[in-house]
Amino acid sequence: MVLSGTLREFILADVFQLLTQQKITGKLILNNGLNEGIVVFKNGIIVAAEKNDENLSNKLFRYLVEIKQIASNKIRELFASHEGDICSLTKEIIQKGYLAESELKFFCESVTEDIICSLFVWNTGKYRFNSSENIDSLIPANILITSESVIMEAMRRIDEWNRMKSSINENTVFVRNQKDVSKTNIIDPFKATAEYLYNLLDGTSPVKEFISSSCLTEYKIYEGLYELIQQKKIVPLSDKISRSVQAALEKKKQDQTNPVSSTISSFVLSMGIVALIVFCGHFLFNSIILFNKKHEAHISRITPQIKSSKLTIHIAELFYESYYRKKPQTLLDLKDFNLVSDNDLYYYSLEETVDSEKNRRYNDNSE
Repeated sequence: MVLSGTLREFILADVFQLLTQQKITGKLILNNGLNEGIVVFKNGIIVAAEKNDENLSNKLFRYLVEIKQIASNKIRELFASHEGDICSLTKEIIQKGYLAESELKFFCESVTEDIICSLFVWNTGKYRFNSSENIDSLIPANILITSESVIMEAMRRIDEWNRMKSSINENTVFVRNQKDVSKTNIIDPFKATAEYLYNLLDGTSPVKEFISSSCLTEYKIYEGLYELIQQKKIVPLSDKISRSVQAALEKKKQDQTNPVSSTISSFVLSMGIVALIVFCGHFLFNSIILFNKKHEAHISRITPQIKSSKLTIHIAELFYESYYRKKPQTLLDLKDFNLVSDNDLYYYSLEETVDSEKNRRYNDNSE
């Protein structure tokens, strides 16, 4: 059976009910132009779902590594050996004792339900259903979700989604509304979602990074952050500050990458110079040039760390100004957010020394 249409003509709830009534097995594929979702049915019962990169396999991997503290190399090998077969993967997870059967089933049902409910927010798009009997490998932990239950839950969540998205968007950066940034022990993200997210906040990550790197679904993350907003435990940075933070972080990543190629180039150049100096005279090399080269190498080595520290302090200054509505009086004030370490302050203090040395060398060369 092939069924297709648009969500303007035939709403998603009606499509689900039709597939349930006909007790059909196969995949329902939805696309709204930006995102794609897939819901798998077996005899009219929902058994799996995914949306873009938000799928059960990714979320389960992060849950086992982050919450259950299982070595990532073990989990990576396990997932690789069962790639494309979530059914056998979940069976082996139970056999190895990584999760109890009931816990795994709860996790799979919760994530799957969240993904399906998020598809009901789409007002426009196309759908296509392809019948297929070969879907057993797609079913995790033998879960079964009825269309009636997921439709009712999705309808309940639509208003919540609208409220949450009026206060939160994927680029929002949140900071804690207090100075205490100490981390607590591992928290179950399903039993205490808000507390779990509060523990993860670092003041630099936008919401979209939580979605991509957490074991929680998009809905759970929005729900937890919204709860923290209502409790006045977190505050969003302004869009301008958030963009500045992201730009600074991106520049920091680039600066941490570029020194590698710069170091290689400097090394090659230095080797050529050394060879030339050795050729010109052993005494001159040992008494004068070797000392200068060691000094230059030291300056080159600490320059990337100084740049990184400057960016870290700049980011902390943005947070401080956003939080207190004033500029910090001293650099020590920035340590309130735990974003600036003693190491950062040390390398930052070396900037004037390095700049003076560079100016001296420039002047010497000019003369």
